Amino acid sequence: MPGDVIACATSDVLDAEGVAAAIRSTPWGDAAATVVGYGAMGTEYVKALRALGAGRIRVCSRSAGRLEPLRGVDGIELVTGGVEALSCRPEPGEVGIVAT
Repeated sequence: MPGDVIACATSDVLDAEGVAAAIRSTPWGDAAATVVGYGAMGTEYVKALRALGAGRIRVCSRSAGRLEPLRGVDGIELVTGGVEALSCRPEPGEVGIVAT
């Protein structure tokens, strides 16, 4: 579940393959995520979250034009005006990604 610790500063530290396996095994269907920034990296994060099956994705961008390809996509909320326009509270366990 998002919010769970998948690695710690002991001998249990995971390598990249272990982290990827932990992410893939997480039940994302009820998970929420906010991606701040929808440039090249933000676009890739949204693709990855959708591929993982994240239930709700909020995407925040300064420019409304950048978000046009996502308009009307089920499960995606669009916020324009930059991070200053985010007036919501994160849900418990929500994943936050800053991609600016």
